[in-house]
Amino acid sequence: MFWNGERVRVPLSTVARVQERRFAPAKTIAFGGALLGGLLLAAEAFMTGSDGGGSGGGGGYPVPQ
Repeated sequence: MFWNGERVRVPLSTVARVQERRFAPAKTIAFGGALLGGLLLAAEAFMTGSDGGGSGGGGGYPVPQ
């Protein structure tokens, strides 16, 4: 949809207060660290859980005699 220059009414309460958002490096680093830690924990859980389990002794079918 394109704007053709018609007038638009904006409520005063919408623009009565001006705010500025700022980049927060400390919060960004904390979030990144938490995310990385969670990913590492998840990867470790999947890596240790996929070793095949068992006792490591032979496995498989019995040898016919």
